Amino acid sequence: ILLVKRILHTMTFILTKTQVCCGFTEKVGKENRYQLMNILKGNNPTTPSVDIELVLAGDQFDLELITTVLNIKPTVQWRKGDTISNRPIVRQDTTWSFGIGLQSSYDIEEQSKQLLSIFINRLDKLKLLKRELNIDILILYTVKVYNSETPIMSLSSEIINFAGEIGAKIDFDLYFC
Repeated sequence: ILLVKRILHTMTFILTKTQVCCGFTEKVGKENRYQLMNILKGNNPTTPSVDIELVLAGDQFDLELITTVLNIKPTVQWRKGDTISNRPIVRQDTTWSFGIGLQSSYDIEEQSKQLLSIFINRLDKLKLLKRELNIDILILYTVKVYNSETPIMSLSSEIINFAGEIGAKIDFDLYFC
């Protein structure tokens, strides 16, 4: 009985820690289930995880047009007014986003290079879309930190120049798990 109570207490702690740490999008939610299974198996993640996304957001625009012009399928998209699943909240903007997915990494430069390799040849198309559709462009880094292990968070001149060329902001979301 004591062993069962101890296991239940440990599982409750793990579930609470996981829920507080993450679960802000569907893809990260899936990562959490994987992470929880690893913790239960004794494989506690210690390596930071990094995702980078190119986000196009605005009031209302044709999402299919973005997909067609860039010839890339988004990893996530929504329209202004869509409801957020399981919440009584509606989206305040229309968003098209392409991300590479969470990857173990000690340096965000690895993920920056991946995103650049996909979009560098689409520079003119991104500038045209921004101008014609009156949208904002964001480069979003999501960093999950485990046991105070953080990746190097230095931006290369290539990613800074790319962001400048397309008029993008750069944001960092940090989650301490």
